[in-house]
Amino acid sequence: MITTPNVLSWSYSHDPSASDKDAVRFLVGDTNSDDKLLDDNEILYVLSVEGTVLQAAINCLQNLIVVFSRQVDGSGKEGSKALSQKVQSFRTALDSLLERQAMGPLNVFAGGISKTQKAATCADDDRVPPVFTKQMFDNPRAPSPNGSTLRGEGD
Repeated sequence: MITTPNVLSWSYSHDPSASDKDAVRFLVGDTNSDDKLLDDNEILYVLSVEGTVLQAAINCLQNLIVVFSRQVDGSGKEGSKALSQKVQSFRTALDSLLERQAMGPLNVFAGGISKTQKAATCADDDRVPPVFTKQMFDNPRAPSPNGSTLRGEGD
């Protein structure tokens, strides 16, 4: 049986804004055609699963750490020091991207800003009800609408 060698499909335009694949490659540091790390198809797969360039780059770095750590542990050869340095550089890059992700924008939702949106939210049968609600006259220490100082006095 004849087997063909594993051929890496690798391309990089040197312009991370050209494609999400090139952006992931840039964030991972896989931009040297003489030291290819990830196949184009692997990056495209991770992008399809993760959905964002940053999350895909994080996933790719985690994968590279696993692959190269396995080679360091199993080799015992002179090259293992270079491989362990490569693993450490992947970990440093991963830490940097995780910090970047943590500092990223938050998705904040403020409900009830418009009457239409409030009505639509209340009418949504699939909406999870809020854990708590507060109505206007729920506070027993609040002034009563009839003018007495505390609710319950003179109501």
